[in-house]
Amino acid sequence: MAHTINDECINCGACLPTCPVDAIEEGEEKHYVKETQIDSDFELLFPDDYVNNVTERLTLYTELNEITEEAALQEYQHHLRDRFGPLPEQVSDLLNSVRIKWLAGRIGLEKVVMKKGKFLGYFVGDQQSSFYQSKTFTDLLQYVQKHPGVCRIKEKQTRNGLRLLLIFEKIHATSEALEALRALVGETAVAVTNIS
Repeated sequence: MAHTINDECINCGACLPTCPVDAIEEGEEKHYVKETQIDSDFELLFPDDYVNNVTERLTLYTELNEITEEAALQEYQHHLRDRFGPLPEQVSDLLNSVRIKWLAGRIGLEKVVMKKGKFLGYFVGDQQSSFYQSKTFTDLLQYVQKHPGVCRIKEKQTRNGLRLLLIFEKIHATSEALEALRALVGETAVAVTNIS
Protein backbone atom coordinates (compact mmCIF):
# COMPACT_ATOMS: atom_id res chain seq x y z
CA MET A 1 0.00 0.00 0.00
CA ALA A 2 1.09 3.54 -0.67
CA HIS A 3 -0.18 6.79 0.76
CA THR A 4 -1.68 9.45 -1.47
CA ILE A 5 -1.84 13.09 -0.48
CA ASN A 6 -4.92 14.80 -1.88
CA ASP A 7 -5.65 18.49 -2.56
CA GLU A 8 -6.81 19.04 1.03
CA CYS A 9 -3.21 18.93 2.32
CA ILE A 10 -2.15 22.09 4.13
CA ASN A 11 1.51 21.00 4.35
CA CYS A 12 1.52 21.13 8.15
CA GLY A 13 4.07 18.35 8.55
CA ALA A 14 1.94 16.24 10.91
CA CYS A 15 1.25 13.56 8.28
CA LEU A 16 -0.16 10.09 8.77
CA PRO A 17 -1.62 8.99 11.18
CA THR A 18 -2.28 12.43 12.67
CA CYS A 19 -3.27 14.45 9.60
CA PRO A 20 -5.60 17.18 10.90
CA VAL A 21 -7.50 17.54 7.61
CA ASP A 22 -7.57 13.85 6.51
CA ALA A 23 -5.56 14.65 3.37
CA ILE A 24 -3.67 11.35 3.36
CA GLU A 25 -5.35 8.23 1.99
CA GLU A 26 -4.33 4.62 1.61
CA GLY A 27 -3.88 3.68 -2.02
CA GLU A 28 -2.10 1.24 -4.28
CA GLU A 29 1.54 1.85 -5.07
CA LYS A 30 1.81 2.95 -8.71
CA HIS A 31 3.99 0.88 -11.01
CA TYR A 32 5.65 2.76 -13.85
CA VAL A 33 7.48 -0.20 -15.39
CA LYS A 34 5.64 -3.27 -16.62
CA GLU A 35 8.72 -5.50 -16.86
CA THR A 36 12.41 -4.82 -16.46
CA GLN A 37 14.80 -6.27 -19.03
CA ILE A 38 18.14 -7.62 -17.77
CA ASP A 39 21.33 -7.83 -19.83
CA SER A 40 24.30 -9.37 -18.03
CA ASP A 41 27.66 -11.02 -18.46
CA PHE A 42 26.85 -13.22 -15.44
CA GLU A 43 25.69 -16.74 -16.23
CA LEU A 44 22.02 -16.76 -15.21
CA LEU A 45 20.99 -20.37 -15.73
CA PHE A 46 20.53 -23.90 -14.48
CA PRO A 47 23.75 -25.65 -15.60
CA ASP A 48 23.46 -28.98 -17.40
CA ASP A 49 25.42 -30.72 -14.66
CA TYR A 50 23.04 -29.40 -11.97
CA VAL A 51 19.77 -30.30 -13.75
CA ASN A 52 20.72 -32.69 -16.55
CA ASN A 53 17.23 -33.26 -17.99
CA VAL A 54 16.32 -30.58 -20.58
CA THR A 55 12.56 -30.90 -19.98
CA GLU A 56 13.07 -30.51 -16.26
CA ARG A 57 15.24 -27.40 -16.78
CA LEU A 58 12.55 -25.85 -18.98
CA THR A 59 9.93 -26.63 -16.33
CA LEU A 60 12.11 -24.97 -13.68
CA TYR A 61 12.49 -21.84 -15.84
CA THR A 62 8.72 -21.72 -16.38
CA GLU A 63 8.05 -22.09 -12.64
CA LEU A 64 10.63 -19.41 -11.84
CA ASN A 65 9.08 -17.03 -14.35
CA GLU A 66 5.70 -17.33 -12.60
CA ILE A 67 7.06 -16.35 -9.16
CA THR A 68 6.19 -12.78 -8.17
CA GLU A 69 7.12 -12.49 -4.49
CA GLU A 70 10.07 -13.15 -2.18
CA ALA A 71 8.41 -15.81 0.00
CA ALA A 72 7.62 -17.94 -3.07
CA LEU A 73 11.16 -17.45 -4.39
CA GLN A 74 12.59 -18.58 -1.03
CA GLU A 75 10.40 -21.68 -1.18
CA TYR A 76 11.53 -22.34 -4.76
CA GLN A 77 15.16 -21.98 -3.70
CA HIS A 78 14.62 -24.42 -0.82
CA HIS A 79 12.99 -26.87 -3.24
CA LEU A 80 16.01 -26.65 -5.56
CA ARG A 81 18.43 -27.40 -2.69
CA ASP A 82 16.31 -30.33 -1.50
CA ARG A 83 15.99 -31.83 -4.93
CA PHE A 84 19.30 -31.06 -6.66
CA GLY A 85 21.74 -30.19 -3.86
CA PRO A 86 23.72 -27.03 -3.15
CA LEU A 87 23.12 -24.15 -5.56
CA PRO A 88 25.88 -23.54 -8.09
CA GLU A 89 26.94 -19.91 -8.62
CA GLN A 90 24.91 -19.67 -11.86
CA VAL A 91 21.70 -20.63 -10.04
CA SER A 92 22.37 -18.20 -7.19
CA ASP A 93 22.94 -15.51 -9.83
CA LEU A 94 19.73 -16.49 -11.62
CA LEU A 95 17.68 -16.21 -8.41
CA ASN A 96 19.33 -12.91 -7.51
CA SER A 97 18.60 -11.60 -11.01
CA VAL A 98 14.89 -12.19 -10.37
CA ARG A 99 15.13 -10.13 -7.18
CA ILE A 100 17.08 -7.42 -9.03
CA LYS A 101 14.39 -7.34 -11.70
CA TRP A 102 11.66 -6.83 -9.09
CA LEU A 103 13.52 -4.03 -7.28
CA ALA A 104 14.58 -2.35 -10.51
CA GLY A 105 10.97 -2.26 -11.70
CA ARG A 106 9.87 -0.75 -8.37
CA ILE A 107 12.30 2.14 -8.77
CA GLY A 108 11.44 2.85 -12.41
CA LEU A 109 14.20 1.00 -14.25
CA GLU A 110 13.07 -0.40 -17.59
CA LYS A 111 16.42 -2.01 -18.35
CA VAL A 112 19.37 -3.16 -16.26
CA VAL A 113 22.81 -3.89 -17.71
CA MET A 114 25.31 -5.67 -15.46
CA LYS A 115 28.57 -5.97 -17.39
CA LYS A 116 32.27 -5.34 -16.85
CA GLY A 117 31.85 -4.57 -13.16
CA LYS A 118 29.16 -1.92 -13.66
CA PHE A 119 25.44 -1.73 -13.03
CA LEU A 120 23.57 0.55 -15.44
CA GLY A 121 19.87 1.07 -14.85
CA TYR A 122 17.84 2.81 -17.57
CA PHE A 123 14.95 4.80 -16.13
CA VAL A 124 11.50 5.11 -17.71
CA GLY A 125 12.02 6.21 -21.32
CA ASP A 126 9.07 8.60 -21.49
CA GLN A 127 10.47 11.87 -20.17
CA GLN A 128 6.90 13.14 -19.63
CA SER A 129 6.03 10.19 -17.37
CA SER A 130 4.55 11.03 -13.98
CA PHE A 131 7.28 8.77 -12.58
CA TYR A 132 9.63 11.76 -12.62
CA GLN A 133 7.28 13.63 -10.23
CA SER A 134 6.73 10.60 -7.99
CA LYS A 135 7.89 10.11 -4.42
CA THR A 136 9.84 7.06 -5.61
CA PHE A 137 11.96 9.17 -7.95
CA THR A 138 12.35 11.98 -5.38
CA ASP A 139 13.53 9.49 -2.73
CA LEU A 140 15.93 7.96 -5.23
CA LEU A 141 17.42 11.36 -6.08
CA GLN A 142 17.88 12.10 -2.38
CA TYR A 143 19.66 8.76 -1.88
CA VAL A 144 22.03 9.47 -4.78
CA GLN A 145 22.79 12.95 -3.42
CA LYS A 146 23.55 11.55 0.05
CA HIS A 147 25.72 8.71 -1.33
CA PRO A 148 27.83 10.16 -4.18
CA GLY A 149 30.54 7.52 -3.74
CA VAL A 150 28.03 4.68 -4.04
CA CYS A 151 26.03 5.59 -7.15
CA ARG A 152 25.28 8.39 -9.56
CA ILE A 153 22.70 9.47 -12.11
CA LYS A 154 23.71 10.46 -15.61
CA GLU A 155 22.01 11.43 -18.87
CA LYS A 156 22.99 9.40 -21.91
CA GLN A 157 22.14 9.94 -25.56
CA THR A 158 20.72 6.74 -27.07
CA ARG A 159 19.22 6.02 -30.47
CA ASN A 160 15.82 6.52 -28.80
CA GLY A 161 16.77 9.93 -27.39
CA LEU A 162 18.10 11.06 -24.03
CA ARG A 163 17.88 8.50 -21.22
CA LEU A 164 18.49 8.90 -17.53
CA LEU A 165 20.74 6.20 -16.04
CA LEU A 166 21.42 4.99 -12.51
CA ILE A 167 25.03 3.81 -12.24
CA PHE A 168 26.78 1.68 -9.62
CA GLU A 169 30.50 0.98 -10.08
CA LYS A 170 32.40 -2.07 -8.81
CA ILE A 171 29.54 -4.52 -9.11
CA HIS A 172 31.24 -7.89 -9.63
CA ALA A 173 28.45 -10.21 -8.47
CA THR A 174 24.66 -10.29 -8.63
CA SER A 175 24.64 -10.32 -4.84
CA GLU A 176 26.48 -6.96 -4.86
CA ALA A 177 24.00 -5.48 -7.34
CA LEU A 178 21.10 -6.74 -5.23
CA GLU A 179 22.55 -5.33 -2.02
CA ALA A 180 23.15 -1.96 -3.73
CA LEU A 181 19.51 -1.81 -4.87
CA ARG A 182 18.23 -2.95 -1.48
CA ALA A 183 20.21 -0.21 0.25
CA LEU A 184 18.72 2.30 -2.19
CA VAL A 185 15.13 1.25 -1.46
CA GLY A 186 15.75 0.68 2.24
CA GLU A 187 15.47 -3.11 2.33
CA THR A 188 17.87 -5.18 4.40
CA ALA A 189 17.32 -8.83 3.35
CA VAL A 190 20.39 -10.82 2.35
CA ALA A 191 21.11 -11.90 -1.22
CA VAL A 192 21.95 -15.48 -2.19
CA THR A 193 25.74 -15.50 -1.87
CA ASN A 194 26.68 -18.95 -0.63
CA ILE A 195 27.06 -21.85 -3.00
CA SER A 196 25.98 -24.49 -0.44
